[in-house]
Amino acid sequence: MKKSNMEELAQQLIANYMMDYQKQIGKSEGEANGSFVFLDHQTLQMILTYMFAQMGQAQSVTYDTAELESKMDHVMVQQKKQLEEIILALEGKV
Repeated sequence: MKKSNMEELAQQLIANYMMDYQKQIGKSEGEANGSFVFLDHQTLQMILTYMFAQMGQAQSVTYDTAELESKMDHVMVQQKKQLEEIILALEGKV
């Protein structure tokens, strides 16, 4: 299989995956959600898929990710604290 055919097929697969994911998110928007963000495996896969798709389009562009990394670390710490609070609250009810 030629490289151009493989790239085109990969782009089609990514586009299909993204459409399916958007449909799934649209269905779950009506459901009651928590007040904090939880990244499930599908959301993480979508982020990685998007990042890989972008890598193929702009390989010569580099980014300073230090600020983004610090923000992500901060969000992860907040998520951990919230999860620990939930666990403590649930343990108190048991």
